[in-house]
Amino acid sequence: MARFVQLQQIGPGLFRAKAIIEGNSVQVPENVSLVEMPKDVSSNEILGSFYLNGEWLGKQIDATRLNWGAIVKIPDVTSKVSIIIPTFSGGEKLDTCLKTFIEHHKNVLDYEIIVVIDGGPHKEDIHPITSKYDVLTIALQENLGFSAAINAGLREVRPASDFVILANDDLRFFMPSCLVLAGEMQQREDAALVGSLLLYPNGKVQHAGKISASEHFLHGKDLTAEAFIDRELMGVTGALLGINRKFLDQVLKLDESYHMAWEDADLCLTAHTLGWKVFYCGRACAYHDEGGTRGSTPKQKKEYSAWMTWENKGREVFENKWGTEYARKKWRVKPKRTLLNRLILKRTTALGDVLLTTPIVHALREKKPDWEIIIATSHPFIYRDNPDVNYIVPPDHEWVESKDCEAFYDLDLSYEMRPDTGILKAYAGACNVNVKDPRPRVYLREQNRSFASNLLSDSCKWTVIHTGPKGWPGGDWPWERFSEVAEALQKKGLKVVLIGNTPPDPIKCDLDLRHKTSFHNLAAILERSSLFVGIDSMPLHLAQAFKKPCVGVFGCVDPSHILIEDPFVRGVTADQSTVSCLGCHHRGTFPKTVGICDKDKVYCMEKLPSEKVIGVIDELLMG
Repeated sequence: MARFVQLQQIGPGLFRAKAIIEGNSVQVPENVSLVEMPKDVSSNEILGSFYLNGEWLGKQIDATRLNWGAIVKIPDVTSKVSIIIPTFSGGEKLDTCLKTFIEHHKNVLDYEIIVVIDGGPHKEDIHPITSKYDVLTIALQENLGFSAAINAGLREVRPASDFVILANDDLRFFMPSCLVLAGEMQQREDAALVGSLLLYPNGKVQHAGKISASEHFLHGKDLTAEAFIDRELMGVTGALLGINRKFLDQVLKLDESYHMAWEDADLCLTAHTLGWKVFYCGRACAYHDEGGTRGSTPKQKKEYSAWMTWENKGREVFENKWGTEYARKKWRVKPKRTLLNRLILKRTTALGDVLLTTPIVHALREKKPDWEIIIATSHPFIYRDNPDVNYIVPPDHEWVESKDCEAFYDLDLSYEMRPDTGILKAYAGACNVNVKDPRPRVYLREQNRSFASNLLSDSCKWTVIHTGPKGWPGGDWPWERFSEVAEALQKKGLKVVLIGNTPPDPIKCDLDLRHKTSFHNLAAILERSSLFVGIDSMPLHLAQAFKKPCVGVFGCVDPSHILIEDPFVRGVTADQSTVSCLGCHHRGTFPKTVGICDKDKVYCMEKLPSEKVIGVIDELLMG
C-alpha cells in the first residue's frame, strides 16, 4: 500500500504537509498535490528549498523531506561548478539541453558552461546554437571521441570551480539537477563521483546506478520510490555526472583509449582503486534521450557503423585493463588495481626537484609505453595535463606505503645522497633510463597564456628576474646586485618583470608580479619572456622548459650539476681564485638537503659582482 503526503496550498508558492494518506486510490482536490513518500520519513520536517511541479519555490515550504516526486529537497550550495557538454551533431537536442539547463539553474547555482564540439559533419551548424547562450565553445577539428572532448573541456575549466559536471547534449532538465549534484558533492567530501537518476522521455527509468559495466539498475522499469533512494554504488553513468575537482587532480583526465562508451565505467573503477567513493543521488533527475546521436538499439546503431566499432573497441580496452569479470559480470567487489603493470615514482617535495622529475618520467613512458605510471608527490599541480602520467597520489597513499607496483622509484634522497653528480643524472640512474631531452615538461592551458598576454605585450622584450629567497646560505644573492642588473637591462631597452616571494625590495621594474602568480601562470610569463635571470630555484628550472636564454646565479651549488646542457643556459659564480669554498654543497657528509656555510660571511655570493652577471647576459643577447 502506497503512502502519500497531502500538500495543501495555503498561499502563493506556499504549501504545507496536511496529512499522510495510505491507499492505492486517492481523490485529489484541485489545489492539492499528492506525492508518494518513503516509509521512514515523517511529515513534519522543515525543509530547506524546493522545486514543485516545474516551479521554483525557494525556501517557502514547510513539508516532508522527500527523496523524490513533485518535491525535491535542494541543499544550500556555495560551491562553484563547471558544466561540460560534449556534442557531435548539436541540433535541436543541444538547444533544448542548454535552454532547459539555464532555465532551471539560473540564479540558483554559480556555474559556467563549456560546450565541446567533437568534430562531426554538423560542427559549423552548432555555433549559431551556442552563440544564443552565455557559454564557452571549444571546437575540435576532428571527431576524437567522448573522453577526448571531455578532456578538452577540462583544460578550460575555471580555477575557481569546486566541481565539474558532465552532461550529455541529449538531456532535458525539468529541475535544478546540477544544483542537487553540487550539494551532494559538497556534503560528501569522500565522493569522487556522484551520479543521477535519468528517465527516458516516456518516463521509464534509463539509469539509477550501474550494476555492471554496461547494465543499469531498474533500466526500462516504471518509476518507483526505489529509484529515488540515495546510496553508495560501484558505478554510475557519465551522462549526468558530478566529479570532485580533487579527484580530477589525481586522475588528470579521462582515458582517451575509449572513443565512445565504457569510459564512465573505467572512471568509476579508477575512483575505487584510488580510495574514493562513488554515490548515486536519486534526487538529481533529468530526461535523457539515450543514444540521441548513435542510437540506443543494435538496429539503430548499425546506421552508425563507426559507433559500433568504437563501442566494441571500448569493451576490449576495458577488459584488458580491468579483466573480464568487471567487463561482463555484475560488480560485487571493489577493484584494488588494474591488470596493467604499475610503476610508482615518488618525489615528495621541493618544487624545483619535483619539476625536474618530468623529463625522467617522459623517458620512463618511452621505455614502458603500456604501463601505468603513478606520481607520488605533495605538488600534484606540476603534473597537470602531463600525458606521460596516469595518476597522481599523495606520498602517504596506500599504494606508496605498500609498494603495490612492479617498479618503485623513490627519488626523495637520490640526489641528496649524491650531490657530487648532477641532479638529472642521479634521477636517471635511480630509474635506469636514458634521458634524451632533459628539459622540464610543463603543459599550459589557454587561460594561462591569456593571463600572460594580458600583462606582457608583444611590442616589448621582457626579462624576468627572480630574486628569491631560496633561504640557503650560498643560495641568495644580495638584492642590491639584482637592482643593478635590472637597471642595466632597462638601459638596453628591455622591460623587467619581478617574480618570487621576496619582500618589496626597492628594485626598479616595469611589472611586479611577486606573490601574484600561480605555477602555470608563471610558466606562461616565462614562455613570453626574452630572458630569465635568477637564483638557483624552481623558476630557473621552469625557464629552461621554454628554450629561452637563462642566467642562473650560483654560490654553494655547482651550476653544472643543476642546469641542462644548452648554449643559451648559463650559470654564473664568483671566481674560484677569490672564493676557495665555492661549490661546497658537493663536499662533506651526505645527504645534503640544505646549504650550510661555516664561514664568517657567505663569500660565494658576496664576491659575485653584478658586472659579471651583466657580462654573461650581454653574451647571450648578442648570441
